[in-house]
Amino acid sequence: MYYFKKVIELALLLAIIWLSIENYTVKVSGLMVFGYEIKDTSVVFVVFTALISGALISAFFSALKEWKIVRDNKKTVKDLKTNIKELEARLNLESSELKKEILSLKEIVKNGK
Repeated sequence: MYYFKKVIELALLLAIIWLSIENYTVKVSGLMVFGYEIKDTSVVFVVFTALISGALISAFFSALKEWKIVRDNKKTVKDLKTNIKELEARLNLESSELKKEILSLKEIVKNGK
């Protein structure tokens, strides 16, 4: 998938370079953007504007996805820390109970001799 994406990016770059060389003087008239008419505009400007706006939208959604991943990871880490504390408490309790049992067995063995 990585190489496929890079090939597409290279093809787009070559297309942009070709468009900018061949069509720099070609103008677009009557272009409507959000209800406003843009007077004679270069095709290259339209393509670059579309690419920049697409990159900004892509970056926004990428950042949003990363933010959600970080938020989920923080929640998971918090839950794991809570589980570790509970397990340590349970281990300490069992350890102290076993120490008491060992001491009582030692006393029984001492008294039995």
